[in-house]
Amino acid sequence: MLKPLDTAPPTVRRALDRLYRRLRVHNVVTVPVRPEPDAVFDECFVAVAQKIRRDGGGAVYGWAIWADPLVVEAECHAVWQSPIGDLVDVTPKRNGAAAISFVHDPTIVDDGRQQNNVRVAVYEKDAVVDQFIRVCDEIFEVTNRGERADQLGMIAIPAEEIEPLIQKQARLARQMAERRFGADEACVCGSSRRQKHCCGA
Repeated sequence: MLKPLDTAPPTVRRALDRLYRRLRVHNVVTVPVRPEPDAVFDECFVAVAQKIRRDGGGAVYGWAIWADPLVVEAECHAVWQSPIGDLVDVTPKRNGAAAISFVHDPTIVDDGRQQNNVRVAVYEKDAVVDQFIRVCDEIFEVTNRGERADQLGMIAIPAEEIEPLIQKQARLARQMAERRFGADEACVCGSSRRQKHCCGA
């Protein structure tokens, strides 16, 4: 999913600008991914803490930035800062990325609680993506409701509370994956115009 952000299409770059404004951060840097042998997917705070115990250095908290043609996303993330100041992502990536785009956010602290991803639709009038983002937010709210916010690892949630949201998320993701888009395709906002003459202009 990670793309070189400086070579992203103009529509994606504009969405990234909106994302950075929401986060109130800037100065995105490229950080190499060098997973530690015992690091676990999606457990960046634990991986960084283990690395510090072994090799010193410190933790830098912020956001990993991901972009695709329809959604740009900021994922709360921790990277390791070596004793000489180099940043390294010591957590393995499911997509096998060799580097991430990362921006430091001094307001983030490691309090043991999850922080929701921040997502922005590339096209501002994209009803399907807007629904997908809302469902993702609802899933986060359900999985972190009440005492669940302080629980780590696998969390037991009644099926009737979470399954309808998971199914809706999957359906919307399929619609997004199957959609044809591009400069000469019908605009995602639902108008009869081509994207290059409408929201993609």
